[in-house]
Amino acid sequence: MNIKETILRPRAKHGSGLVRKITQEGSPAAVTQITTFCPDRVGPGATHLYLIEAGELILVDTGLPTQLVKPLFYDAFHQPVPSRFADLPQDLSLRELTTGLNLAGYALEDIDLLVLTHGHWDHFMLARAIMERCQARIAAHLLDTPRICNPWALLLFWESRREEARGMGMPSPPSLNQETVRRFGSEVMKLSLRIDRPLNGEGPLPDNLGGSMVETINLPGHSPGSIGLLVGARERERLLISGDVILAPISPIPHELLPYLRTLLRLRGLEGVGLTLPAHGDEIRDLKGRAGSLLEHHHLRLKKTFEACAEPVSAWQVATRKGYYDIVVAPDEFNFLAGREAYAHLDLLRSVNLVELVDIQEGCQIFRAAKEDFETGWQLILKLAGS
Repeated sequence: MNIKETILRPRAKHGSGLVRKITQEGSPAAVTQITTFCPDRVGPGATHLYLIEAGELILVDTGLPTQLVKPLFYDAFHQPVPSRFADLPQDLSLRELTTGLNLAGYALEDIDLLVLTHGHWDHFMLARAIMERCQARIAAHLLDTPRICNPWALLLFWESRREEARGMGMPSPPSLNQETVRRFGSEVMKLSLRIDRPLNGEGPLPDNLGGSMVETINLPGHSPGSIGLLVGARERERLLISGDVILAPISPIPHELLPYLRTLLRLRGLEGVGLTLPAHGDEIRDLKGRAGSLLEHHHLRLKKTFEACAEPVSAWQVATRKGYYDIVVAPDEFNFLAGREAYAHLDLLRSVNLVELVDIQEGCQIFRAAKEDFETGWQLILKLAGS
């Protein structure tokens, strides 16, 4: 694939700010990557937004408002803001987006369509600030609209995680009292969106924006309605803008593991993609190879989970087991992403009768291995995933 890359602005020391234009020989479509600030605490760090020039101007994802980073992701966990982030401007993400657009020759007012790859905070929360400056339509998959469109979704997410943490045996997050709801309510209500172009099937974008140069592809698993966009002519190798579904060098957290494995199998067999542009981390030149390595990663993670169930355990005991993750997960600290991933693996093992729920202790579910032959169960999981 003959790709030309032009750096319009280098990455800043805090990890964001990069702007680069990507063009393909013989293709009228061009993509500009604009990397906006997002702290490591939210996920894998800085969020890449993508501006597609394909007749119309299409912005993929929006990033996270910088002014919400401290109250929502540090104060709420009673942790100090890292020194490298302490003095960042409160409007940094919006400033990075607007100046990145300017470097590409555009302004916010020029955007025709905003496409959200999925309904996680670092992918849509800056949209309201963008929409104050333009008349763009907004598209997202129907299955992710509950989080995007509900003005109370952020607080609902937080409060519902208390019961889920209890079921996993994890330390609970701080409770939302009425003062917290009042303090954050006015801010988070401003962040929900009205999706006027809901997506369900695959193919051309709404209103045929982008024409034959841009198509959506459903990639569920990281969230129920995760999507990607294929950019370029069908007769040539195309770019895939993948959101969080496939990342490098880290593994995305699956919302549900079986649909995610189906998506990895699909990506491993997807033809005609020369370059994958994820929402975080490094670009992916070998999509099939990366999808295959993530399949193997979850194969091994499922095996570790199964082995941890030799004695009765909770999801949190699995997540904090030495060597289960590449990093240490502190048993006495709330870490929903770690607990949720361990639970997703337990849930899939339970669906093929490799583990069973044997007890509930003060609301916490306790699991134990039901069989000894893991590999036979893995082959059944692959069959369920469509391999």
